[in-house]
Amino acid sequence: MASPFRFFRKHQKAFLAIAAVLAMFIFVVGDALMGYVQQAGGGPRRSPKAVVASWDGGSIKAQELEMLVQRRYFISEFLQNLQMQGGQRVVADGGTPIKPQVPDFIMPPNTRQEAVRVGTVSTKILAEQARKTGMNVSDEMINHFLHETGLRRINDQDIVNILRGMRRFDLRTSEQWLFSGLRELLLSNFYMNSITSSVMSALPEDRWEDWQRINDLISLEAAIVKSADFVSEVSEPSEAQLVAFYDEHKDRVRGNPVFLLGKELPSPAPGFREPRRVRLHYLLGDVGTWTNDMLGEVSEEEIADYYERNKRTQFVKMSSQTESATEDSSDSESDSENEPDDEQSDAEATSSDNEQDEQPDATNSSDARQPSSFRLTAFQEDLDTEKPADEESSSEEDDDEEPVEYESLDSVRDQIRRQLANDKAVVELKGIVEGAYADLTTVYNRYGGELVAAESEQREPPAVPERLSDFTEIAKKTKLAYEQTSLHSQRELADTLVGKAVDAQSGRQVVVGAAFQNLNLYEPLLAKDIDGYWYLVAKVEDQPSRVPPLDEVREQVVAAWKMQEAAKLALAKAEDLASQAEESGKPLEAYFTDSGNEVVKTDLFSWLTFGSTQMEMQRGPRLGDAPPLQAVGNDFMTKAFALKPDEVVALQNFDKTQTFIIRLASREQTAEELRSSFLAGADRSQAMQIMSQIRLQNSQRQMLSAVLDRSGLDRELLNEYLQGDSEE
Repeated sequence: MASPFRFFRKHQKAFLAIAAVLAMFIFVVGDALMGYVQQAGGGPRRSPKAVVASWDGGSIKAQELEMLVQRRYFISEFLQNLQMQGGQRVVADGGTPIKPQVPDFIMPPNTRQEAVRVGTVSTKILAEQARKTGMNVSDEMINHFLHETGLRRINDQDIVNILRGMRRFDLRTSEQWLFSGLRELLLSNFYMNSITSSVMSALPEDRWEDWQRINDLISLEAAIVKSADFVSEVSEPSEAQLVAFYDEHKDRVRGNPVFLLGKELPSPAPGFREPRRVRLHYLLGDVGTWTNDMLGEVSEEEIADYYERNKRTQFVKMSSQTESATEDSSDSESDSENEPDDEQSDAEATSSDNEQDEQPDATNSSDARQPSSFRLTAFQEDLDTEKPADEESSSEEDDDEEPVEYESLDSVRDQIRRQLANDKAVVELKGIVEGAYADLTTVYNRYGGELVAAESEQREPPAVPERLSDFTEIAKKTKLAYEQTSLHSQRELADTLVGKAVDAQSGRQVVVGAAFQNLNLYEPLLAKDIDGYWYLVAKVEDQPSRVPPLDEVREQVVAAWKMQEAAKLALAKAEDLASQAEESGKPLEAYFTDSGNEVVKTDLFSWLTFGSTQMEMQRGPRLGDAPPLQAVGNDFMTKAFALKPDEVVALQNFDKTQTFIIRLASREQTAEELRSSFLAGADRSQAMQIMSQIRLQNSQRQMLSAVLDRSGLDRELLNEYLQGDSEE
């Protein structure tokens, strides 16, 4: 009997293109399994030979998983370099790069390491399932994939050069990693595509539900009952209650938020586990300080030369004629923006018909030759030396022009001096930090080799070189500032300037991500922030996460227990008040006038929002806000948008610190108006297209989860490995 995948093998290239449409990014981050990972860590501590994931007919050990994870990072970096070089050649040829129509295996920046581990396991299982059904990915298909990823501008020799440039392994090993890794990724991708083709479209009722959640806007009256006001009514817990409460929440990291529908919310559950923390030390190249130091090195000749070369682009005085023209232009643009579309179209058509007869050529007009403050300096000399062919014929018009005036050199001298000092500082600082980084990397590589040898021979590790553990001497030599952080959790480090800096080598990973994912102790990392400041970083301490004993955190446990009990009392009180308010038939503001409860009216809000910018739109929907109400969750939205006129209900916010007694104040559109706008605009709505893609991805996740369950994957074993000793 012929294999059901015979057609697939015959038309591999066509399937390769179709696969891209499905955007199966689940193989990058392993979303379907991440819901089962509770406090997964960035550095599991297990024996290399320990089995960390098992399924029917297969298993994987810690050492093998970590090797596959590194291979996954390697493939992502290679594909990004490949696509970048292809895009550069498209631009050089005068074209515009277009995203290749093949599966995208480039991992998003700052992808969490445990997510890569989960994705690696799911990819391996799915690739096995694909082979069992008769699927195959040949070397020819992989080469075709690489050619398409490089936008058809990269040849075999280019690929070899990219592999050599990555300097991870010898060329042969790099090729083996690349082909074996891509083979598994493509097999898993094809297998999932073959079983998810039936969920490619959304049903009409799904689309109508999505439209309502985006476009139905309501406003609420709300009285606020605070849980903290009821803490005094809560009695002390018994020892048994306290122990049970502590055991229930001790493994949750303290202060960890919950991410729900793209929104960060405070967790309703307490946590007593202390997060993993790291300490960094770093050399700081402060551009501002170095600029001040370089001011005395800028000569008068350099200032005068800069002024002469750039005065036509940077130092033109704004004439009264130009100011008037600018105001007229602004008024004209404002008027045209307010015109109806049909009138604007008529005006454009009339202008187009008469343009050649009535309008002077812009390239020959006197206005076109006036220096622009936005013109690039590189083109200025040509404009000064090469005059348009018809310029002489318009000399009479030029005589009537207002002469161009420039700011005097004396008035801009200090400005130029600082600019030139900054330019010098940037160049010198770059050379110094890169030189220091190269020196420290050499020391670290030698130390790292000795460390690996000691571990393999089971002997005492070598002492850490002083140059890696203490940057004092190199700071004196380079005149860079030397600073250290305190012990920071991942969230705390993310709020620091050094934590936000980006790896200067790849430009993709931020320092906080490296520190908690793949940066070894004392390994140098060169980073740069958005303001051009340099950071030569090393991690000098890595304190694992820990669960403190009950006696150590007894006061915190008691306070958290009382707050949870107080929230129950607050909800009961609010439900009683809501019932009374509904029976009264009064607006909440009138009913609660004498009760002391705060009553507010929210702004109009939707269940889901896409934000107001194109970038926010592309990120997809997130749970809406109901200002000024705080931390409202999805359950709140479900019940709020189901409110009937004059109905009053009590709803808690997400972390249960407040209970809201709410009543519908207004609805922007009636149900009929909303339905009419849906029928007229849903097919053209970018938001609806994104919602359809999300529904597809959710269906794919569910199918992936089902496939993994059928494979017999031991989720608990994998989760135990991923717990590690870290915060996230």
